[in-house]
Amino acid sequence: MKKLRIALGSNDGENIIPSHMGMARDFYIYDLFENGNLNFIEKRKNTSPETEDKHGLPEKMKVCMKIFKDADIIIGRKMSPNFVKIAANTKFQPVVMEIDRISEIMK
Repeated sequence: MKKLRIALGSNDGENIIPSHMGMARDFYIYDLFENGNLNFIEKRKNTSPETEDKHGLPEKMKVCMKIFKDADIIIGRKMSPNFVKIAANTKFQPVVMEIDRISEIMK
């Protein structure tokens, strides 16, 4: 059965981080199947370098992409310079959502 693997950034497992996805403490991984079934796969620690005042750093993007390398779609709350680079240069499809709660996003 076909599926899409989805990665979201969150600090609490209930809401996506309101800032840029790469600032999240963890990435939550889900599989969405063509029949509509959704499976939570795992929580992965964000080990990318911490940056409080700079966005779009290539080092941060590379580490994050390794963490969710098996994802098809990455979901964040804000468009970031790295989201633009990821969309243009990789297989990943970044999506910006206005919805905060992960349970609502996954409906």
